[in-house]
Amino acid sequence: MNPWIQTHKRDLLIAAISIAATLAIALIVFAVTNSSRKTTSVSVAPAINAVVTDRASTTPSAPVVAPVTPTTTVPTPAAAKPAPVVKPTTTAPTAVKPVAPVTTTSSGTIKSMTMKASVSDYAPNDRETVTITATVKDNYGRAVTRASVLAMVGFRAGTQAYKLTHRGNGVYTVSFVLGTRFYPGYRVTTNITATYLGKTVTASTNFIPAHD
Repeated sequence: MNPWIQTHKRDLLIAAISIAATLAIALIVFAVTNSSRKTTSVSVAPAINAVVTDRASTTPSAPVVAPVTPTTTVPTPAAAKPAPVVKPTTTAPTAVKPVAPVTTTSSGTIKSMTMKASVSDYAPNDRETVTITATVKDNYGRAVTRASVLAMVGFRAGTQAYKLTHRGNGVYTVSFVLGTRFYPGYRVTTNITATYLGKTVTASTNFIPAHD
């Protein structure tokens, strides 16, 4: 045997063991590496499928509309308001002014009288009926119903007296027919006098008979 080998036998053995250990470690590392690659390649597919599944699951679907049940709101009746209390109103009595102590036209006393006279036709024809009217009132404008009214009709040949009759509401009248005493074209003047309870009032009217 080579003396060098004999001398370095131990060193060579140690080197061989070191080389063998290094190779063993390299093989282990290689095996582990290959195993990791296979595991990765195998686990990629499920991961991809999981991603696809997640994307599909996140795809928006048509919204589901729940049926709406109509609700009817019943109005709550308002509380009835109490009827307003009407307070009775008290109207103060109207003071009545005292009336002057003047009697009515049918009795008692009056201060004065007024009278208006008129004729039914101011140009009557021969044989036409003429009516003389006198309206008598007291100083308050009330009708005098019980006066004595007398008309003095003056024609060409003389004067004729006529008593007037009360027709209502202080109106007195008398009617007569024109005759030969009334000359055509001659003015006939009628003076009327009304007397009541010592008071006297006069008025006059006239007419002219028409020519034939």
